[in-house]
Amino acid sequence: MELYRYESRARSHDLDRMVDNAKRASDFLKALAHESRLMILCILAEGEKSVSELELQLNLRQPTVSQQPKITSSTAAGSTPVRKTKKVALRGYWRLGQ
Repeated sequence: MELYRYESRARSHDLDRMVDNAKRASDFLKALAHESRLMILCILAEGEKSVSELELQLNLRQPTVSQQPKITSSTAAGSTPVRKTKKVALRGYWRLGQ
């Protein structure tokens, strides 16, 4: 009888953990569901870029480009896929990774 309770609690804990992980993954995938964000990630996969470079490549306005990585990184599932790496003069740079 006691073993059954232990197994039931263990399964319940595993299920709670899976639900939490699914929620985090769902939030992350929703953040990536925007075409501009996916394009930014693809471009950054080639290396660090300034907001101005992203702006030119994507044919988007600076405020739009600047906001997309922030949204992606703020909703990432326990990690930050897009990070602001530096600011030179008034130019911000972004890259992938921790």
